[in-house]
Amino acid sequence: YLTGHPEDAERVNKMIDRVREYVLEVKNIIGEGNAAWVFRDPEFPELCAKVIKQASIGGLGSNTLSQEASYMDDIYDLEVEGVRSPLPYAIINDPGLQIIIMECLPAVSVGDLVKGIASLPRPEEVDVEKFASGVARYFKKMHERDLIHFDPHEGNVMIDFDTHTARVIDFGKTKRIQGFGDEEARVEQYKKSDM
Repeated sequence: YLTGHPEDAERVNKMIDRVREYVLEVKNIIGEGNAAWVFRDPEFPELCAKVIKQASIGGLGSNTLSQEASYMDDIYDLEVEGVRSPLPYAIINDPGLQIIIMECLPAVSVGDLVKGIASLPRPEEVDVEKFASGVARYFKKMHERDLIHFDPHEGNVMIDFDTHTARVIDFGKTKRIQGFGDEEARVEQYKKSDM
């Protein structure tokens, strides 16, 4: 399955052919969350593979690979200045091995920066107010499209190494809630809930 970006098909197909060679080699891990690992193929450093952990496949509240890739494709660029998400290219949905092949962002998570396990070149150039307001505008644009991330934490917000702008990742729990983009409907929904 290739997403709607045929210009990348040749290199993505080459990566798909190689994915089983490198995908579970610890030296190629560039990130890990509760539900997945992220690996970079040394031959294609501009691409990475999100591999769903076996115990998380079909987990409560999690999207299928197709759903997650579809959301990623829909919102990778919401026209919020400087803020975007990785572009998905393909999914591999084999028994026991579920993978999204996507753009590998040259960025570091806010969580890794705070924990001191990563650093950012030229940190003095980060405009924290602009960064934070960009993230807020990005989530607002998602909400206008009736999409809710449902997992926005410091590990899923990244800072680009070069531009110091925000990157939002991990749409494994994102949901579409019809009418959420309409503020009145959203307020009514909360009034009817137990909140």
